[in-house]
Amino acid sequence: MKESIKISIAIMSIYFMVCAIFLQLNFVEAQEQPIISFTCTVPIGYDKEYAAMLIVKDSLAKYGIEMNIVREDAGTFFAKVWGAETFRLTYEQGGFDADSYWWYWRPEDMLFFSSFTAKGFPPEGWNEWSYNNDYAADMLDAALRTYDINERKEYYRKFTEEFQRDPFFIPLYYFEIPKAARANIENYDPVLYTQNAFDWKVKGKTYDDYVTIRIAIPYTENYIDPLFGMTSSLCQYACIAPVFPNLLKSELQPDGTYKLVPDLAESYEISGDGLTITFHLRRNIFWSDGVPFTAEDVKVTYEGMLDPESGIPALADLREIESIEMLNNYTVIFHLKKPHALILATLGGYCTGGIVPAHIFGKIPHKQWRGYWTDPSQVVSLGAYKIIEFVPNTRYVLEANPNYWRGRPFVDRIEVVIIPETATAISALKKGEVDILVPEYAGPELLAELSSLEAAGIDMSFVLWPATSYLGFNLNHPILNNRYVRLAIANLIPVDTIINDVLKGHGRPANGPIYPGSWAYPSDIPPLAKYDPEKAMEYLRRAGYIRPQVITTTMYIYMGAMLIIGIVIGFATGFIVSKRRYKR
Repeated sequence: MKESIKISIAIMSIYFMVCAIFLQLNFVEAQEQPIISFTCTVPIGYDKEYAAMLIVKDSLAKYGIEMNIVREDAGTFFAKVWGAETFRLTYEQGGFDADSYWWYWRPEDMLFFSSFTAKGFPPEGWNEWSYNNDYAADMLDAALRTYDINERKEYYRKFTEEFQRDPFFIPLYYFEIPKAARANIENYDPVLYTQNAFDWKVKGKTYDDYVTIRIAIPYTENYIDPLFGMTSSLCQYACIAPVFPNLLKSELQPDGTYKLVPDLAESYEISGDGLTITFHLRRNIFWSDGVPFTAEDVKVTYEGMLDPESGIPALADLREIESIEMLNNYTVIFHLKKPHALILATLGGYCTGGIVPAHIFGKIPHKQWRGYWTDPSQVVSLGAYKIIEFVPNTRYVLEANPNYWRGRPFVDRIEVVIIPETATAISALKKGEVDILVPEYAGPELLAELSSLEAAGIDMSFVLWPATSYLGFNLNHPILNNRYVRLAIANLIPVDTIINDVLKGHGRPANGPIYPGSWAYPSDIPPLAKYDPEKAMEYLRRAGYIRPQVITTTMYIYMGAMLIIGIVIGFATGFIVSKRRYKR
C-alpha cells in the first residue's frame, strides 16, 4: 500500500508539473496580448526622438499598449502629414497614427499657434493632428487680438491648461543643443542657422582670404525653395535663408533673447486700431540680376501666399490679411481684417518664406510656384548670397552676392553638403571636411562624441533650442482620438530616463508647446508626461480599455478540474502498478 501511495504521488507530481508549465505559458501569452496598438512614425534625421520612442515603446508594452515604430524619409513624411488629401489618414491608410519629432518656434514670438486650431488644417497650416478644441482655439484667438504682452501671456497660459486637459500631442522635453561648429567661427548661432551669415567671421582670416564654410545637413528637397521651407525641410530653407530675406529678421539680443528688426524694410508703423501696418522699404536694393527691389515684389509675394492655389502652409498665419496696398515703389501697406499680434513675426520670413521677384513669379500661376526653381542659374537673389550650384540630395553652394545692399559678406562661400547619417557627419566634422553640423544632428550619437569633438577644435557649448520634442497623435485614429487614451500614454512615459539617457541631462520635462525661452512660457504649470502607472490605468479604464485578468473564473474551474483529475489519475495508476507487482 505504501508503494502505491509513493507511485501515486510521483505520477501526480509529474502531472502537476506539466499543468504548471501549461498554465505559465498561457499566463505569459495573456500578458503579451496588447489592448491597444498603433504605429508611431519618426522622420529620418530625428535621432534623439527615435531613441526616446524606443524607451517609450518598452514602457508602454508593460501595460498592454503596443507602439510600433517606423522611420520615413523626412521629405516624404512632411509632405504626407501636411498634405490636404493625406493628413487625415491613419498609418494603414497611407498616413500616420502617431509621430515624433520636434516642433520649432520662432524665438521672438508665438508664430504657428493658429495651426493648433481648425483654421490650421493642412494645407493652410500645420495642424497635422486634426486638433479641434473650441476653448483652446478661443484662447489662442484672443491672444492674437491684443498687442498687450501681459494679456497675451495670460491667454497662452489658459491655452496650456486646456492643452493639458485635452492634449493632441504629449510634450516630452525641451532641450539644449551643442553648437557643433568649428571654434574659430564667430557669430554663428544655431538657432538662426544661416540667417545671420552676413555677420559671420573666422578668427585669423581676413576678407582677402575669401573664406569658405561648409555646412552638413541630413536631408533636402529636389528644388530650391524660397517659400515652402517648413513643408519640405526646415534645415534646407534655413540654409538658404540668406538668399531669400524678408521685410524683418530675427536678431539675437545681448540678454540672450531674440527680437524682430528691420531687414528689407527700413521701418514700419502700426495704426492705433491695429488694423494697418505700413512698411517703408529700403531704396537702392537690387536683385542679383540687376532689377530693382520695390513694393511690387512684396505685394506679389504675399498675394501669392494668400491664394490657396499656391498651397503655402503659412496661409493659416496670414489669413487675417485683408489686402495689400502698394502706395508707391517704396511703401507697402498691409490691411488686416482684425488686429493680429503675430503679423510681424509672420512677415519676418524664415519659416513663412522670403520675398520672391515680381518680374519672375508675377508671371507664373500661383499653383506652379512650388518647385518652380530647380536650376540655380534661374535663381535670383535679394540676400547676402546667391545660389551657384544645386545637386539634389548631394549639395548646393552659396556665393557672396555682389549686389547685396549691405556690401560684401566676410564669408565668401557657403557649401551645404547633404549627409543623411549622423555618424558620417560627425566623422566629417572631426576630419575638417565640414565646419558646422545643423541642429538636426543633435542626438545621442553627437552627444556621445562631446569630448572627442572638443578635442578636435569644435565648439560644443550648449544653447537652448526653441522647440518642443513630442509624441503626437492623429485624432482621426479610432483609438487615439480618445483623450483618456492619450492621457494614459502621457502617464506611462519615463521622461526623466529619456532626459538622462538620450539627452545626457541637457533637457527638462515639458509642460506644453511653449518653450522656456519664450516670454509666454507658463513656468508654474507642471510637466504633462510622467511615469505614474496607477493613474495611467485609471485613464485606460475611463477610456474603456481594461486589460483582461490573466486568472479568470473559468481558469479557476479549469485548475480545480485538473486537480481532481490529477488525484484520480495518480491514485489509479499507483493502485494498478502496485497490484501488478503484488501478483508477481
